[in-house]
Amino acid sequence: MIWYLPSCAFTRRHPETSERFCTWLKDRGVGIAGCCKEHGGEFAPGDTVLYNCVSCVLSVEEQSPGARPLSVYEYLLDQDDFPWPDLNGEEIVIQDCLRARSRTALQAAAREDLKRMNARPVELADRGASCTFDGVFLMKPLPERTIHAAPHAYGEIANFVTLRSEDEQERLMREHAALIAPRRAAAYCNSCFAGLLKGGANAVHLLDLICSRL
Repeated sequence: MIWYLPSCAFTRRHPETSERFCTWLKDRGVGIAGCCKEHGGEFAPGDTVLYNCVSCVLSVEEQSPGARPLSVYEYLLDQDDFPWPDLNGEEIVIQDCLRARSRTALQAAAREDLKRMNARPVELADRGASCTFDGVFLMKPLPERTIHAAPHAYGEIANFVTLRSEDEQERLMREHAALIAPRRAAAYCNSCFAGLLKGGANAVHLLDLICSRL
């Protein structure tokens, strides 16, 4: 069985895109699951679990170790009937995430997705396996509910937490956004996307961009 975790954070911020994408997936026999923190342990061995959120995949990996997580960015590359938009050769900065450092397939797929949309991915110096960016997620205490859903992963991620004041958070996000301007930036992580917006970057969530023709 193939399931999709729509991400509570993504659905709150992009409700129309989330609804259209879920409908497109359901038409192809994909089941739509609930919140990863409540349902992350309900997937059977052999199930494929599609995700668009870094927190979701961490929850599934610890709670349903027999399932196979797969990012939607990888999944869509194999869907011949998906209506990719045409971005007319636009240069778009690809924003990686610290919590996805080890997910080389996700990183590669995000870049290939941009190419499928006739965009040109632009790289930041802080990227890939050495990426340190995660919006302001690691500048605040980690949510207890998030830790509980993936205690092993977040036990390691806690080592990257450096508490910052609101003013410091905004300053750091603005400094990061200045590295991107005047181009648009595409993020595949909800926290990274929120951080880009906080800094004033011209940011778009990658899945929102991908689904613009649905």
